[in-house]
Amino acid sequence: MTEWFEQWFGEEYHALYPHRDDDDARRVVALVRRAAPWRDGDRVLDLACGAGRHAAEFERLGARVAGFDLSPAMLRRAHSRTRAALVRGDMARVLEVVRQGLASEDHAAFVRRLQQAAANRT
Repeated sequence: MTEWFEQWFGEEYHALYPHRDDDDARRVVALVRRAAPWRDGDRVLDLACGAGRHAAEFERLGARVAGFDLSPAMLRRAHSRTRAALVRGDMARVLEVVRQGLASEDHAAFVRRLQQAAANRT
């Protein structure tokens, strides 16, 4: 049996939450930046990235972004708005990758590790 979250975040989500738009993403990312500032080129993991609103804003502000989401429908939308590396998978599997302290790896290596985690090959 599939989990509720595997089915819920499809195209219907956008109809139910139209206020979650680019303006909302700008406000959220500004709040994140005040709480956890980053420099140009720093890596940001957008976990449960959805349609890529936040990933696009993080990119606009100079971050290198990797997006991770379970929903194919959301990732299709994200591909249309961001150049971030996007990985499909269950976010429960990515926690070990983050715990392993990947700050020293380059962005491409980090994305490969996320892809491995999504495929449960870590």
